[in-house]
Formats: sequence, structure tokens, C-alpha cells
Amino acid sequence: MQADNRSWKDRFGNLAQAWNEELDPDPRHRQFKEAMEAMAPSDLQDVASVIEPLCETLGHPRVGPHARCDAFAFLDHVRRRRFVERMTTEPAEPWAQLVARVVRRANYTMPELLLAREQTDPDHVALRVLGPAACDVTVAELARRTRSIARGLLSLLENGNGAEPSQSSVQTPFVALLAENSLESALCDLGCLTNGIVNVRIPANATSDQAQYILRHSRSRVLVVSGEEQLLKILPALQELPALRSIVVIDRVAAERHGLLSLDQLVAQAGDVDDGLRQRRAAEARIDDLATIMYTSGTTGLPKGIMFSQLNAVSKRFCRAYALPQLGEGDVFLSFLPLFHTFGRWLELVGTLFWGATYVFARNPSQASLIEDFKTEHPTVFISVPKKWTELYEQAVREAGSEDSDQVPERIRAITGGRMRHGLSAAGYLDPVVFRAMNRAGIALCSGYGMTEATGGITMTPPGGYRDGSIGCALPGIELRIADDGELLIRGPYVMTGYFEPDDGNRGVDDQGWFPSGDIVSVDDDGHYRLVDRKKEIYKNRKGQTIVPQRVENLYRDFDVVSQAFLIGDQLEYNTLLLWPNYDGHPELREKPEGELRDLLGSLVVSANRFLAPYERVVAFALLPRALTEEQGELTPKLTFKRQ
Repeated sequence: MQADNRSWKDRFGNLAQAWNEELDPDPRHRQFKEAMEAMAPSDLQDVASVIEPLCETLGHPRVGPHARCDAFAFLDHVRRRRFVERMTTEPAEPWAQLVARVVRRANYTMPELLLAREQTDPDHVALRVLGPAACDVTVAELARRTRSIARGLLSLLENGNGAEPSQSSVQTPFVALLAENSLESALCDLGCLTNGIVNVRIPANATSDQAQYILRHSRSRVLVVSGEEQLLKILPALQELPALRSIVVIDRVAAERHGLLSLDQLVAQAGDVDDGLRQRRAAEARIDDLATIMYTSGTTGLPKGIMFSQLNAVSKRFCRAYALPQLGEGDVFLSFLPLFHTFGRWLELVGTLFWGATYVFARNPSQASLIEDFKTEHPTVFISVPKKWTELYEQAVREAGSEDSDQVPERIRAITGGRMRHGLSAAGYLDPVVFRAMNRAGIALCSGYGMTEATGGITMTPPGGYRDGSIGCALPGIELRIADDGELLIRGPYVMTGYFEPDDGNRGVDDQGWFPSGDIVSVDDDGHYRLVDRKKEIYKNRKGQTIVPQRVENLYRDFDVVSQAFLIGDQLEYNTLLLWPNYDGHPELREKPEGELRDLLGSLVVSANRFLAPYERVVAFALLPRALTEEQGELTPKLTFKRQ
């Protein structure tokens, strides 16, 4: 058969009029699928001339199902590796903008994303569990199990003792999820996301006070908890949570012990529930609807609820794919990052579903366990905080005998399972030596910068294009602007819609959609960004956990013998507290031997730690040689600490 050498526009340009004409949809759809197969990233302008009329058609109130079907076919094609990997020579940003418009007009929501994967790849292994309960979950099985969970949760939401939904900024009641990583917690999360149920993610490392605050603030009606440890954070405060009507416990033994509904019982009961309500909820999800709320540390110490729409969740998947064009079907992610954090939830769990990759639950995040999992699973992708990459590098150096040894790349390949091709280090600083070593080993380790409010990543070094000190270039689909004071501002389809009912009235984004990152940056001439300073008073430890130092320091205001308490721990393994005793109010402290004074202050640290999450606690403390002062440049005119 002779090849058709005509341009894409000459072959398929007639489709621009097809959606407004009364044509037999089947031949037209076949031609459209042929057009998709022939499409290349370099055809953007011609493709846009065909897709834009389709977007206009999708905006009509009486649009038929065939136009939406064609739009979904387009979106399925432009997510696949065979198309995306050719973007390495073409700018990704125009494609990201076009795709975002189609996602919006076609109302391509999380329910539609799962349905599309179920139709195209039903037998693909989506999730894999290791250890004693080892199992593989295919896309078809994932869809069935998440729908059963959604039916059960909807029955609890609808039958919440006959109460009406709270009249808040969002009209539907919420399901809260307080759980560590597990297959069941992931299915509960996806069951909500892919069926139009708004869920609230509570960090599993939250203290009792924090978890209770989130439940009160969100007025969640149903709570799903993993087991005994998380349950005990909530049970003592049930009288203070009037909106909470039902608790579901993933662990069957804990559920029986407290006389509560287990997840297995919920799913069993769901078999008797009409599926019509779930189907309607999934079908009626709209692209600008609230999909989920994730709570993160606020600068005041109170958690903030970050609202994500369906558009935020879906558009980010395409944009991240265009930044990582070599990822796709067949990739295997070994994953340990918490699913209540943005990278674990959006990039890994939802990302693997989008890509057609496999998400493997690491048995635990210890170095020895991860190395065993690398050997058995041979992952191709690993996303981590800097600490794990450093540990892998140090292990390779030990085995090679020296960091200068030619064997280091070979040992890295062996340690990581032999198939690792891609990696991302985010949420903290990683030594350039580690980046370069991983790249020499054939792992395209990228440096990334992001935040929860941006559904994760904002910038990333291009695969194979690492640069010392750079946090990367802007991801496709996001606008970056540097304010007059150097602060990075962000805007785009995957930036949060705002904070949920903020206590201070600050929604986070302004009327034009700009969100201030709180970080001072600079940008190179070729678009690489660099962190210069922090404007907001939070930091991340070496494990990537966000800490609000004021929350810790404020506890010491209640101790009369303490004049100043200053917390340090940015990019460190643990928190250290610097203390200046209140010698003016308690002159007798000057007479105490140093050992007695340290014992006194140490007892205060022990007392304060009881009110903090494990990662917030003070592990070490030291006495300051003098008081911190404004004259020495350590305090602001308001007498608050300068942290840089």
C-alpha cells in the first residue's frame, strides 16, 4: 500500500466542520481515530484548528455523545507515551494549554479517567502489594472495588440520621480519611475521587488535637480510619464532633473491639444498595466541582484545608506527563511516600493510574526493606525525599569502597534493581554529588520544587538536564511570576481553588488566580529557577515533613523560666531548640550549676513534646550564649525571629 505523504491538515482538516454537520457519526469517528494515530506533536497548529471547533461544539447544551467520545479519544491519545515521548523536540506548553481546554470542555473528570482506563487497559496491574498479604489488583478489579466502597460510603452520607447537609461553601457532606498507606486506604481514596464524593485527607501523623480540629473544621460526616492508633485520636472527642455520624474502621479487629463498622462490613452491605445513586454522583461530577480537601500546616500552626477541583486533579496529570515524556505504560513505581501528601497521592497513586503504570506498595520505608523491594520488583521509577537518595548513594559507595570508584554507578544499578530509569527528588536539598552519581548510573534523577497548593510540582529539572543548584524550569501548564520583593507567584489549572473556610479570611489565591508561594527565587536566562530565601516561616526537615517553628516555640511561652525559644531543623534529621533562660524574671537561675539548669529546661522539653507530633518534637536543645537581639540583626522591629 502506498504511503499517504499529505500533511496532517490536508488529510484530516475536514473534521473541523464535522461536529456541526448531520453526518453519520461512525465513519467520522473512525476517521477521527485515524487522525489521532497519525498525529505528531509537530502538528499542533493543524490539530488545534480541528480540536478547537470540537471544544466549541462541546459547549452547546444539546451536544451529542459522539462529540464527547471523540474528545475523550483525543485525550487518551495525547496521554500515551508513544505520542508524548516525541515532545522532546517540541514545546510542551502549547499542548498543555490545548489539552486543558479540552479537559474543561469535555468535562473529563476523575470518574471519566478511571472509566477510560477500565475500557482500554482492564487487565493491567494497577496496584501491587508485597509481603504476607501480597496481591495484584488489575484496573478492572480496582474499578469494581472502589465502586463498592463508594456505594457503601454514599449510603452512610445519605442516611446520616436524616440530617441535612451543612450549609457551607460546599453543599455536599464530606468523607474524611485518616489512615497510613495500605491497599485499602488507597481504594477508599480512589473510591471517593472517582465517584464524585468529596473526601478530606487527614495526615496520618497528625496529633489528636490536629485530627480533631480537621474533623470539626471540615464538618465531615463520615470518617474512615485505618485502625486502633488512629481511632484513639478521635474517640475521646466524639462529643465535640457533632457533624460526624459514622466511623468506618479498615482493621476488622479494631472495629469489633469498639463496636464500629468495618470496611469489610461496609462493602458487604453495599451489595444490597442500589448502584443508581453512585452512578448519578459519578456522572454528575463537573470539572470545576470540589474533588477533595487536603490539610497541611498553616503558618499559624492550625492546619489549612486546601481545596482541589476535578480540573486541578486531571489537568496536572497531563502536564506532569509532558514534563516526563519517557514515562508511561509498563513503568513500575516503588512507592513509600505518604498518600496523605501530594507527591504520594497525586504523582504516584493517581499518576500511575493515568499513565497505565503499576504502583507498588513498599513494605516499609526503611533502607534495608526498600533495597530488598528494589531487588524483587525491579522498579523503573522511584520518587523520594532527599534522604533516601542519599542513603542509596552512600550504600553504593560503601560497596564500591570509595566515592571515586568506577564501580559506584554499577553498584547503584545493582542496588536499585537494574531497571531504574527515572527518579525525582523533592521537598528538600540533595547534594549535587548524588544527582550526578545517579545520572551516571543511567537514572535520570530530576530535582523538583512544589507545594501542596499546586497539586505538587511547580518546577523540575528536565530529565537528563540536571544543573547544580537549580530547582528546575516551570512545568507545562503553570504560569510563574516573580513579585517585586522576589517572591514566586504561581497560577494555572492545577493550582488550588483556595483554602476551605480559612480562619483568617485569606483564601490564598487572589482575584486573578495568583497564589504567593512564600519563597524568594531568582531565575536564570534560560528559565532555570533557584531558591534564594523563604518568606514564610515554615521549613521542611530532611524527610520532607513540613514544620511550623512558631507552633513549637509558642509552647515555651507558657514557661516563665524561658525568655526565648528558637527552633532549628531546616533540612536536618531532627529539631533542635535554642533556649535563653529568663534571667531577668528569675535571677536565681544564674546561680544554678549548668547541669541543674539543663535538667530543669530538659524537663520542660519533655513536657512540651507531649503536645507535638513525633516529627515536630524537640530531640536536642542548647543554651544560647546570649539573648537574640534586634541590634545584632537576629530580631525584626516587631521582635520576631529572623530565620535566615
